Amino acid sequence: MLSVALCTYNGEKYIRKQLESILHQTMPVDEIVVCDDGSTDGTLDIIESYSSSGHPQIRIYRNEKNLGPARNFQQALNLCQGDIIFLSDQDDVWHNDKVEIIVNYFNHNHQKQVVFTDGQLIDGSGKAIYNGTLWRCFGVDGRCLKQIEDGFGIEIFAFENRATGATMAIRREFKYTSYFSCFCIDDILHDGALAMLALTNNQLGFINKCLIDYRIHSNQECGIGESLNNPVSNNPREASYTATLWSKLPLPSPIDKRIAFIILRQRRQHQPLGLFRMIGSIGFYCRYYRSKWLGFLFFDIKQWSIVMWRRIIK
Repeated sequence: MLSVALCTYNGEKYIRKQLESILHQTMPVDEIVVCDDGSTDGTLDIIESYSSSGHPQIRIYRNEKNLGPARNFQQALNLCQGDIIFLSDQDDVWHNDKVEIIVNYFNHNHQKQVVFTDGQLIDGSGKAIYNGTLWRCFGVDGRCLKQIEDGFGIEIFAFENRATGATMAIRREFKYTSYFSCFCIDDILHDGALAMLALTNNQLGFINKCLIDYRIHSNQECGIGESLNNPVSNNPREASYTATLWSKLPLPSPIDKRIAFIILRQRRQHQPLGLFRMIGSIGFYCRYYRSKWLGFLFFDIKQWSIVMWRRIIK
């Protein structure tokens, strides 16, 4: 059974196009669970017109109060009954073979619980944005994908989520993970939480292909924002505000230890005795970075040297 978790909020302008793209897949879905977060426009009227005219697989739930995107998607996932659940925004357009490609991926990669893909960027009128893809905005290139395959996904995703929820699909059993509700906060959305949890046991997969048209427009409830013109770094050795947020959450092992060590490394770069403490942590470098431990250690020593030199010349 295949499910779609579709969250809506005042999306009357684009919801019809999205529903059409979901309903006309080469591999049809069995249910579309719509969770509306208090729309005041004609969004629900449009969806109900589809539901009552030959599409009984559409199930509509109206929230009594506004939950926000993260909690609304969490609710939608819990309501889905399918073995594979596709996350969907209200304003995108799925390529007609999206479901078939992702199902085939799961069938050939049994260890993966979550998968994300690339997406073509389009504007409000549906016109493709030149050379614009989701992965380009998030710094997901060949090097980044190789780092994820090599086991450095936690370092990369701790600084910036690279898996856009609108492209994601998960296996049914993964939605029951006990930590998911703890991760869905205002600063860390549902897709970042799913990706980070999947990385715990190397269960996050990716498909290097655009399977949706991701719409950029002025009324987005959430989206890529400034990343459109300012691609984020894919350097897994940089600390960030997001990493600090992760360190404050009740993370499962080994995420908790990995992120704690990332934050510790960054702090030591600003300490006079940080050089000796980093050298004294060689065991941790070897444990977390294996054959690449020396490269990470040298990088940290270089950063420490830069920070100390700037203090001296001041």
